[in-house]
Amino acid sequence: MKVLVKGILSIVAALTLLGCREKEEYNVGNYYSEAELKINLSKIIPYIAKLENGVNYDNRFDSSKKDYFEEQQKTFKFSIEQYKITADSNHYFLIWKVAPSLYKKKIAIGGRYKKDSSGKIYAFEEIFNTAKMPEEELKEKSFPLFDFMVKNGNVNKFLGDYLLIEFPDDRCTYDKENSRWVFVDTIKRDTVTNK
Repeated sequence: MKVLVKGILSIVAALTLLGCREKEEYNVGNYYSEAELKINLSKIIPYIAKLENGVNYDNRFDSSKKDYFEEQQKTFKFSIEQYKITADSNHYFLIWKVAPSLYKKKIAIGGRYKKDSSGKIYAFEEIFNTAKMPEEELKEKSFPLFDFMVKNGNVNKFLGDYLLIEFPDDRCTYDKENSRWVFVDTIKRDTVTNK
């Protein structure tokens, strides 16, 4: 009986260690100090924030729009929850933000980009946006989704599960060249408007 209990405890300990190792592997603190993280997040927000009040795809990176994105940060409380820089220099990110909802919910945004030698972001791509969820459910679902994205470079296996991934879907796709979501006419397959 003691051998069986020890065996079960060993398995539980191994699984716990494996789970902790995965959490550590994607810990943003492995790559950035608190101050650096804030700067990095401020560089990402113009790619993922809602654009309105005179801010558009043509001027979103202008220094004159900095206040707008700082306000977006205060309103939607963007936070980098997981991060991984891979051997091919892709920076994978999992960002949470508060979602407009009657109840306290958030969404997760997963994607990747690269940086040049001066730290400027290029090749930015959002790979998925989750549906709105309470924070505990979002953690339970978005962390494994991030792991899958890092290991596979996509989340194609989960597309069509609208309780998990809101987009991309058959109407909305990511335009990598212009770093933005676009709606697609399902009949003509022409770009109609942007996110």
